[in-house]
Amino acid sequence: MLGLGVTSSRTRSCAAGPVLALAVLALGACANGSGQLPAGDDSTTGAGGKGPMGGAAGNSFTLGIRALTTDGLGTEIDALHVKPSAVVDMVAHAMPAAAHDVRFALLGTPLDAVLSLTESTTDATTGDAHVRLVAPSTPTTFRVQATASGAAPAFIDLAVPKTSMAWLGVKPSYAGERVVPDPVYVASAWEGTTCADLPGNPPDEDGPLMASSVKFPVPLLVPTDTKLAVTLRSSRFAWGCTTVNSATEGAQNDVEVVMTNVPMKLDASVVDFKLGLDTADDLDAALADSEQAMLAAVLGEADDDVAALLDAMGNASGSAENFDDVRTSLDWDAAVREKLGASAASAVRAPLARWIASGLDTEHVASGLTGSLSGTPGGSPSVTLSSVFGVAPSRAGFTPSDTGSWEASADDRVVIGMSMSVSPATFLLGAARGPALDEVPGAKSVPAALVAVVSCADVAAALVAHGESKNDSIKDCAADCTEQLCVNAVHTLVDAAAASDEGPSTLDIALTGSARVGEDAQLTGFGGGDCTWLGHWSLPEGTMNLSGPASGAAPEIATP
Repeated sequence: MLGLGVTSSRTRSCAAGPVLALAVLALGACANGSGQLPAGDDSTTGAGGKGPMGGAAGNSFTLGIRALTTDGLGTEIDALHVKPSAVVDMVAHAMPAAAHDVRFALLGTPLDAVLSLTESTTDATTGDAHVRLVAPSTPTTFRVQATASGAAPAFIDLAVPKTSMAWLGVKPSYAGERVVPDPVYVASAWEGTTCADLPGNPPDEDGPLMASSVKFPVPLLVPTDTKLAVTLRSSRFAWGCTTVNSATEGAQNDVEVVMTNVPMKLDASVVDFKLGLDTADDLDAALADSEQAMLAAVLGEADDDVAALLDAMGNASGSAENFDDVRTSLDWDAAVREKLGASAASAVRAPLARWIASGLDTEHVASGLTGSLSGTPGGSPSVTLSSVFGVAPSRAGFTPSDTGSWEASADDRVVIGMSMSVSPATFLLGAARGPALDEVPGAKSVPAALVAVVSCADVAAALVAHGESKNDSIKDCAADCTEQLCVNAVHTLVDAAAASDEGPSTLDIALTGSARVGEDAQLTGFGGGDCTWLGHWSLPEGTMNLSGPASGAAPEIATP
């Protein structure tokens, strides 16, 4: 039996050959666990990934291999549906359990698959040896093989199937200067179309395929083998679009989108503005003629304030002729001048002028002309005033027209125009109100303050002392009645001052400056060293130009 390769160093008898051959066959049958010879090499292929049963010539144990999840549950995975780049626990198993050195290899087309180890040792107790596999990122089929001395190779076939989907890494290229805190980047795509086919600038809605991130590139999952219009926007203030001819599954699909500014949405904007003055003297100069006209209206045709006051009292008495007769016969003008003293001649105009001057001082004027501009769909912005150089809008005599305008350029500069009719006399009285109420605590208006400063009580006392009878200034009009005539007269004189405007007055305003833009491309402010306003004030006496710094900001949100 030389074919078995059995020799003996002892006596070589012809009878010994058959006995040794039978012994070898018997040993093989015992290792296999049966009286059958082991299967050939074909038994090492097929599902399950196990090697042959022990017993083949030269094999002392069985080696198998399987793929498990890495979640600690030891669940066997579907080897034909491994996800791209998935991490898989590859387990080689020796049976019976013992320590064996095992080598692992990737066969076929593993592409970028990676094994954590190429060699490991099975545990003597469990018979297991573990390595980690990072699956390929691209669809393919391949084989993981385990080999060990003393066992037939074991293998398992794995597949990363095609998904017909691919990842895009979308990142911007933006040369604009708009800045908002923590912008959100939104990438989206339309299948089977190009950027030229998309409506709008930007489109009103994002594409059907969408992803967002606070950083870039933005990962966007798209179908392969189709043309795509890929858009990227930063919040809603900048956007762009790039046409992608086809995305490749498993490949690095980097897409750069050139982004441009979304046109400023003035119709949806609300901004508070402040217009200052270069100097407070500019406003004084513009109102000087109006103030003189107003004080002249207080005097009317009278020579001084006492005469003007008594004229108004006579008109308020209901019998001006009788009042004038008594006034002349008893020389009331002299009596009142004596009672009021040195200030009598300007008893009404002096405090009024003093209060106007105080209301137009630097501190008040520095508060500027303030208000808000609110966009309206398809129309002019509405203008609402909140303060007119320290005077409340309801008392300022400034009435904005509905002809305001604003425009934004591509480089984010804004041009704003507004116009308002002005009553200078009303504004002057409004400016006088604050100082008047400060000087006369408890007074509620300029006329009420004047009543106290002029002292209608003293006027009444002087007229009753020189009246038609002991207790009356005129018939049936005692001290309280006479004092009320004075109060009514002061109100009449103030009304004359308020009505002193000699004609219409208009303030036309234009400003330009660098704009700030919000997340939705709305105007959120303007200002800076280059932002100024110019005002052309048309007055009955002529025209005046005003100018100063301009600024704007989004309204502050009130906290509850």
